[in-house]
Amino acid sequence: MTLFASKADLQTCSKSQRGVEFRQWATKILKQYLIDGYALNEARIKNAPSSLLDLFKMQVRLWERQELLNTEIQEEIKTLGDKIISIEAKIKSVD
Repeated sequence: MTLFASKADLQTCSKSQRGVEFRQWATKILKQYLIDGYALNEARIKNAPSSLLDLFKMQVRLWERQELLNTEIQEEIKTLGDKIISIEAKIKSVD
């Protein structure tokens, strides 16, 4: 006696079981996110900016992609970038 009436029944059961396993996995992950309150992207952390200037440049590129920058803002960004360079140089000289 076979457990399944046809090959189609076997495939349906197999797909159904995979669906159950996926939902169990997803529930576990989402529950952990709720408990921890965050999700970490390890690749992003490894490639994180190593300085304030790098972080600032990343933010400026984001603003550029969103087309949020006009001439006045670009001038202020340059001034701020120069100040960041100066601050980082002073910090390195203390080390």
